[in-house]
Amino acid sequence: MKNLPRLNRSLLLSNAFPQDLSLPSYDVGQLPIKVLQIGEGVFLRAFVDPILHELNQSAGFNGGVVVAQPRTGGHARKLNEQDGLYTVILRGNLRGNLVHKRQIIGCIQEGLDPYSQYDRWCQLARERHLRFVFSNTTEAGIALNPQDQADARPTVSFPGKIAQFLKMRFEYFQGDPSTGLIFIPCELIEDNGATLRSLILQAAGQWNYEPECVRWIEQNCLFVNTLVDRIVTGHPGPEAESIEQSLGYHDTHLNTAEPYMAWVLEAPARVRDEIPLHSVADNVIWTDHVKPYRERKVRLLNGAHTMMTPVSLLLGIQTVRQAIEEPLIRRFVRKGLFEEIIPTIPQPKNELEQFANDVIERFSNPFIAHQLKSIALNSVSKFKARLLPVLINFIVEKGHAPDCISLAAASLIELYRTVEDVSDDPSAIEAARTGDLLAQQWPVPESVRSIIGHSIRTWLEMIDEHGIEQAVRQASS
Repeated sequence: MKNLPRLNRSLLLSNAFPQDLSLPSYDVGQLPIKVLQIGEGVFLRAFVDPILHELNQSAGFNGGVVVAQPRTGGHARKLNEQDGLYTVILRGNLRGNLVHKRQIIGCIQEGLDPYSQYDRWCQLARERHLRFVFSNTTEAGIALNPQDQADARPTVSFPGKIAQFLKMRFEYFQGDPSTGLIFIPCELIEDNGATLRSLILQAAGQWNYEPECVRWIEQNCLFVNTLVDRIVTGHPGPEAESIEQSLGYHDTHLNTAEPYMAWVLEAPARVRDEIPLHSVADNVIWTDHVKPYRERKVRLLNGAHTMMTPVSLLLGIQTVRQAIEEPLIRRFVRKGLFEEIIPTIPQPKNELEQFANDVIERFSNPFIAHQLKSIALNSVSKFKARLLPVLINFIVEKGHAPDCISLAAASLIELYRTVEDVSDDPSAIEAARTGDLLAQQWPVPESVRSIIGHSIRTWLEMIDEHGIEQAVRQASS
């Protein structure tokens, strides 16, 4: 930005900052490296790093972060242009209040490209203070690659890189148990920690690591299963110029996100004590089992998206916020969540209702324009994973089909019949357009098949005869 100084450590010595901007209270350039972060994208920089920053601010963590990119062509080293500093803006609705929080994050000490800085990558494996590894390499990242080689500098895959890294660490510290690492992956796959561990050990076996090294990994490295939740909107694009003017500096890595966050970690108490994330963030949950929290998120948050999207698109609505602010859709979503989905989840009702209210509030965030068309991608498989189990369980328990979820299924078929440019598996599109979803895409028990089929056909007839708006009114009543 012209005429504005660039954000860096020197600029922090200036007193010319807005009063509402939170600044680091610790020496941002002198922290011991305790964290390796695999992934330089906007999610980790709006989710993990602000919490590590707060641990440094108020919990005495005193931990610096090295950010390494998992793939070639990444941008980790560009963080060094601002000495690892960047601004996060959290804005939106949270428990009835409109939040607008701005802070400079100071925990990142270095951005690293393992492909062009392999020697530095190896040196990091010998860092005594290193203890934690956070990652977000996308859902496809926790997988080995056929091109992985034991002597590559480095390997192609993320698990392969970590297998190499751990071998170097084992050899340098001669198997010292205290130098094991705690892995806290943030990829959105089930059992992400256990899966990462399995693949690392698989690579170690393929590459004939000595048994002592394998045992060191198995016994002294801990892999945590997690569930993360925050909508990160990233760089504000056209808004950036006015935001930077209000901040008084230029920030290439400016990042934005909603204020809501949730982090569920399946880990022993010693991890909680060693890195007390819960002490600086409200919705950090330590548990013995992540699965119930994952089910809650998939059914209520993702399920609400899947339920509202085809109905809203048929009504000509384009974004989630526009949909939830339309009273008719809001009633439809609320009934679907509170009367159809929540009764099928065997968890405390008050916690489920609070989560559902949070979902509706998040959908109305004035700073997020979440396109329904993007949510509609691969809708058939999403419905199968998110709402079909609810549909079946509801019928088994109640003896009849739920109105809102059944209408959502009918609306999905109607959308695929009437819109040409839908994006899904060709067989799913054909099954929807021929009304054959139950046979081709949604295998259901024979005991409920006829009930589901009859309900979907009834709603399709309602849409054809009276229109989608009248169908939604009836389902929501």
